[in-house]
Amino acid sequence: MRYPALRHTIAKLAEDHQLVALLLGQLEQALDRSVPASELMSHVDGIAPIMESHFRYEERELPDVPAELDPDADPHTMFGPL
Repeated sequence: MRYPALRHTIAKLAEDHQLVALLLGQLEQALDRSVPASELMSHVDGIAPIMESHFRYEERELPDVPAELDPDADPHTMFGPL
């Protein structure tokens, strides 16, 4: 693993990704059921703060990492098991 110090950060970001995927799935199900706009907005209102928190965490914890990354590298080589 090239960036072992990022193990905790990557794990936290992966948890966020799973939560956002779950919430987006719930929003998609609500769309499929043609629920009222107010219910759709409650889904969006639940997703928005998580996304904002996620991006702030990324910016705080990973300020210089993107410039150092090889975009063609295998993520498992760079970060270990994700």
